[in-house]
Amino acid sequence: MITEHIAKHGQPQTSVRPDVAEAIAQLLELGEQQSDLQPAVRLQIEVLRTIYALPVTVYALSLTTEEVVTRWGTGTPLLHNVSLPIDLVQFRALFQHLAAVTYQHERAQCVADLDPLALAHMLLSGDRQALIHQIQASGCSPEPIITLLRLALLPFLEQVAEQLTPLRTSPDVQRRAPWKHGYCPTCGAWPLLATVHGQEQQRHLHCGMCATTWPAERVWCPFCDTRDHTQLGYLQVEDSPQSIAVCDACHSYLKVHKTLQRLTTPQLLVAEVASIHLDLIALDRGYALPE
Repeated sequence: MITEHIAKHGQPQTSVRPDVAEAIAQLLELGEQQSDLQPAVRLQIEVLRTIYALPVTVYALSLTTEEVVTRWGTGTPLLHNVSLPIDLVQFRALFQHLAAVTYQHERAQCVADLDPLALAHMLLSGDRQALIHQIQASGCSPEPIITLLRLALLPFLEQVAEQLTPLRTSPDVQRRAPWKHGYCPTCGAWPLLATVHGQEQQRHLHCGMCATTWPAERVWCPFCDTRDHTQLGYLQVEDSPQSIAVCDACHSYLKVHKTLQRLTTPQLLVAEVASIHLDLIALDRGYALPE
C-alpha cells in the first residue's frame, strides 16, 4: 500500500513526473515572489508530492454512447451513482497519508474514524447534506475533509476522466446531448476555476476533482445559469492576468485565469494557491462559492 511503502522507504525515489516537477518549481518561485504565501506553497508542494508519489490503479468504466446521451440529457454526470473504477485500497491509503500530511500539527482523531470510501460515494452522488452530517458525526469540520477527499480522488479520477474523454467529446454525443451545465460533466463537482485563452478568448471551466475541462459561455453564470448581462460582471486585479467573474443574481464568484495554453492537472493546484488573493477579494465584496 502507499502508506506502507512510504513508511518503509520514506519519500519514493521514483522519478517525478515532468508536469509535477514543473508545478513544484512554479510553486517555489511563487513562494519566493510572495513571502506571505510560503506556508500555503509548502503545504501544496507536500500535497502534490503525496498524491503523485506512486502510480495509481484505475479500471475500465463501461459506458456506451447511448448511456452518455441518456445521462447528459437529464443533467447527470457520468460518475454519478456508479461504482468507482479505482483501486479502493490505494485510495484509502492515499487519503490517510494525505490527512497525515495536512493535519501534521493537529492529528485529529476524527480523521482516523472516517470511512473515505463511503464519503467519496456521497460526494460523487451529490448528497452533500449526508456527507456533511457523516463528517460532523465524527467530530471533524466538513470543509477540510471535503478538500482532502477531492485531493485524494484527483490522481485517480483524472485518469478515469481521460479514459472517458473520447466518448465524452465524440461528435455524436456533442450533437445529441451537449453538456450545458456549470457543474462537471464527469464527476459533478463545481469548477475550481475558469481559463480564457486564444484570440477568441474562449472560456473553459476546470474541475478540481477529476481535472475535466469543458467549454462555457462567456456571459453566463455556471452556478445559477443566469445569462442576464446586467447581473454579471468582473472584478479586475491591477497588473494581473487574473480576474474574478461575479454574479449578482446568486452572489457567487469564479476565478478566471488568462493562459496561453491549457493548464495541466498539477498546474491547477498551483493556480489554486496563486489565486488565494482573488478569494479574499471576492469574499470581501460579499460573494461566495456555492456549496
